[in-house]
Amino acid sequence: MHPRASVNPFCSVRDPLAVDLVTWQKAQVVRAGLSTPKLAEHGWRRAVDDVRSAGIEVPYLVHGILTPVTDVRGWRTEHDTLARALDTAAELGARVVYFCTGPSGGLRWEDAADAFAVRMGPTIDRALDMDIALAVENNHSSRPELSFVFSVADALALAEPLGMGVCIDLYCCWVERGLQQTIRQNVDLVHLVQVSDFVIGGRVQPDRRVPGDGDLPLERCVGDVLSAGYTGLIDLELLGPWIEEEGYESAINRGIQWIDETLSELAGTVATSR
Repeated sequence: MHPRASVNPFCSVRDPLAVDLVTWQKAQVVRAGLSTPKLAEHGWRRAVDDVRSAGIEVPYLVHGILTPVTDVRGWRTEHDTLARALDTAAELGARVVYFCTGPSGGLRWEDAADAFAVRMGPTIDRALDMDIALAVENNHSSRPELSFVFSVADALALAEPLGMGVCIDLYCCWVERGLQQTIRQNVDLVHLVQVSDFVIGGRVQPDRRVPGDGDLPLERCVGDVLSAGYTGLIDLELLGPWIEEEGYESAINRGIQWIDETLSELAGTVATSR
């Protein structure tokens, strides 16, 4: 496994953490993220012990915020979960907790951003004290139940004033205007970059494919990210019916291989272009 590759827990979204640990061992995964729902289901304390015993390096935790920014009461639960995520990240040595914003609650973008800043206040303060980075992920515009941020530029506009960074999902932004320049100008705020493929014309979401199985120019996109100066992980995030049909272990194996080969091939090219 390439030292800059990691596996996202959504690659085996329907499996519990105990099964993930077995799958990762079979696929020779040494580096993977953890999701808050699986940690809670497994038991937070037990999860820390089992992940350590399995020898898995955990670079990040991910929490899916499902509560609208207008729901003050609902965000009390989000605060509690995010606090637990930060504590667990610290125990496991993870340096990043990333998330989508949750839905806008019908607000205009600017008003939703202001509300999000207020809701995130306690988490931002806690993360700062713990020296753990927070990152906003850009999402797909077909999933407004998960986020109101659908571009890297907007993710940065939301995150940077709050002292947060971003997680870039290339599946959602590969055709974004000025993407390479945006990354180059803000590369210090990029905490994770995710890859998965898509067959253009598909009408299902999510319908992520193993890199190389679809139509996205992922080699060029990863090359752009690297040439912009990004030195962090390339994260495999798979989700959807084709991954379920193939099976998690096979899809993860092929995805890791694609990342390994792509990063190795790009290493010389990127070094030369700088």
